[in-house]
Amino acid sequence: MSIHSVKHSEDQLLVQDSYLLEWKDIKYSVIHKDKETNILKGVSGYANSGEILAIMGTSGSGKTSLLSILSNRLFSQSHVKVSGTVTLNQNEIHTFHSNHYIKYVLQENFLFGTQTVRESLTFACRLKVPYLTKTQVNERVDDILDHLRLTKVADNIIGNSMRKGLSGGEQKRVSIGNELISYPNVMILDEPTSGLDSFTSQHLIEVLQAQAHLGRTIIFTIHQPNSKMFSMFDRFILMSEGNFLYQGKTSEVVKYFSDIGYKCPYEINPPEYFMRIFHIENRHHMSEEEKEILDICSYHYKKTLKKYMIPQTEGLTEIDIKKGLHTASISTEFKVLIQRSIINVKRQPMLSVIKIVQAIVMSSLVALIFNNLGHDKKSIQSITGALFFNSINYIAFPTQGEALTFPLERPVFLTEYKEDLYGIIPYFLTKVICEIPFQIIFTIIYSLVMYFAIPYNTYNASKFFIFFGISLLAQISGNALGYLVGSLTSSIQLAVVIGPSMMISLLAFGGFFSNTNSLSSAFYWIRYISNYNFTYRALIINQFTDFDFNNENDNPIELLNFQGEIWENVGSLLLVTFGMMLIAVINLKISGEYHKRR
Repeated sequence: MSIHSVKHSEDQLLVQDSYLLEWKDIKYSVIHKDKETNILKGVSGYANSGEILAIMGTSGSGKTSLLSILSNRLFSQSHVKVSGTVTLNQNEIHTFHSNHYIKYVLQENFLFGTQTVRESLTFACRLKVPYLTKTQVNERVDDILDHLRLTKVADNIIGNSMRKGLSGGEQKRVSIGNELISYPNVMILDEPTSGLDSFTSQHLIEVLQAQAHLGRTIIFTIHQPNSKMFSMFDRFILMSEGNFLYQGKTSEVVKYFSDIGYKCPYEINPPEYFMRIFHIENRHHMSEEEKEILDICSYHYKKTLKKYMIPQTEGLTEIDIKKGLHTASISTEFKVLIQRSIINVKRQPMLSVIKIVQAIVMSSLVALIFNNLGHDKKSIQSITGALFFNSINYIAFPTQGEALTFPLERPVFLTEYKEDLYGIIPYFLTKVICEIPFQIIFTIIYSLVMYFAIPYNTYNASKFFIFFGISLLAQISGNALGYLVGSLTSSIQLAVVIGPSMMISLLAFGGFFSNTNSLSSAFYWIRYISNYNFTYRALIINQFTDFDFNNENDNPIELLNFQGEIWENVGSLLLVTFGMMLIAVINLKISGEYHKRR
């Protein structure tokens, strides 16, 4: 049976099947500079249906690494060694699509800040459960909102660093809801209470406890829960230095450690006491006392392991290992992504206003500086300068904008791509398509304000429309360069450095600062990948073909040694633009696949 075999009664989230997650002799090590560091040292355990399993340990004990292996997100690679077996209902998780049954919630909340809670859940549902009708999607979203106690904030903006929105606890519940939307049987969460206050943390654990009572298996790591939260855990694992020191019922852990000489004082919260006792100051240079404590606890754990390793193996649901994933069609991916992009634009009207104001200000500035030019030598020189200034504006502004936007969206993209919500092509094309309306508006404003004020070539109407077409293509090319820079960087700080460096390099070979024949042979090739070069050439040829010169010797086409027709330069600009987009797509693909293996 699949994870969708749930009882269609009053509670759609009620799990009718029984699932057992087991792991045996899990070892994990990292190799760095020919030195191997052991993170997990042969740990075994299990998690039953309908129970909360909490894993606690000091920082660096291997908790997150264990969760990554249990959720089938961490594999052996050239610098990483992973061994042991993880099974769901006695089937190794790498032999079937375990993502059907097991969902993982990251410690950080990677959410689209301009969406509402309902929109975020609907987005996840349409891509993760694509076979549902619109009515069924709405019903499921309402069900999740109710169970996660998010109904009151369902239509509130999630928010981000730029816009205030939900609280940390509410955002964490949205992250949980985005995974719970597909009705998984096992939910694994990494530090779900991280960064939350005690009250909010307890509220979140109550939500997870309710999911366990519905028959779901809940596994999470936690740092230091209060006594009330601690009592909600059905089973408890205590880790230190890649080993288990305890595994069993939470209600028995205090007695267990008391029996081996570590009695928790009545007035101290047990988790706080354990963290004190098993704290390691420096794992590379442990004191004799720290080693003794770990040795004693490890010895007793191994001695009593069989007593506590009693998983519920009866009545387990048979898993269809041949069952494929339910993936959304490319058309659905496009539709859902475009709808989210439109919402994103609507929720940030100030950005649209800034772009329009920018177009008006820059075009007016050019018109004021270069207005009422004639056909004499000085005017022609000014026109060539104005055209190059146009080229810079058309390319530089969108480049900088996209170069800074990509790193901001990168964490959300990588998280959603890792979950197989959509492919690289739909994501990338959505960005390209949704930018075109703004590029058209910008080009219209810029062209109308400036073209006739200077004026440029008014020999016939086609000159203006060719100018408009070249300008629009230049803006798309600027976006492509921004995509390229953004795909190469993982932070805004890096984009701010790399973006201008690449723009200046291409700008230097744009055809204005030096004659084509004077370029060094060592760098001559750069002009063939410079979008500034082909934009400027096309604009110059369009402007000064059929132009009434006072003196034919003043023709910039000849002076700058520009050759070819307009269509040749436009075609070259298209090739450069598509080339930049292709490299950006490849970079995103490499980043996405690398993130999947982490």
